[in-house]
Amino acid sequence: MLCLSGAYHSEEARVTADWLFHSPMQDMSYVTYRNYYCAQAMLQAGGKYWERWTTVLQPRILGAQQSDGSWQDQTIGGGTLPTAFNLLALEVNYYYLPIYQR
Repeated sequence: MLCLSGAYHSEEARVTADWLFHSPMQDMSYVTYRNYYCAQAMLQAGGKYWERWTTVLQPRILGAQQSDGSWQDQTIGGGTLPTAFNLLALEVNYYYLPIYQR
């Protein structure tokens, strides 16, 4: 990931953010894994990219939450791993983990 190397505003980061911004973002295999890394990329890109994340993808994640508070995604191992990925995706903007800090 470019953000982990400090290349937040490189051409490669911008092109990737543009692709994520314009991609259909529909459910597919490994959706929770995608959500986790997409959240990081969109936060680092900021502006319209983060706005799209918060208005489109966050509600989808929350809408898929089970009544017991977990998420399910059989493609990556039932409920524990998808729940962890989705929680991390939802909190990335709070910069709790040092790896997310600029």
